[in-house]
Amino acid sequence: MLERFTRIAEQPRLCQTIDPIRSGMRRSVYGVHAIYDREDGDGVLIVRILRGQDVSVALREGGEA
Repeated sequence: MLERFTRIAEQPRLCQTIDPIRSGMRRSVYGVHAIYDREDGDGVLIVRILRGQDVSVALREGGEA
């Protein structure tokens, strides 16, 4: 998974956008996990890593860790 994080950091716009669910965020699937991130200043912030959870609930406004 660390390799995927590196890839996301190096090419943040390569991942699929999820604008209908949460504007400005992207998703990368890694095995059974979905990694949700957004660009943040000069880098990328990994917001959530989910495995089977309801994405609309996990990423609702104010739900960022």
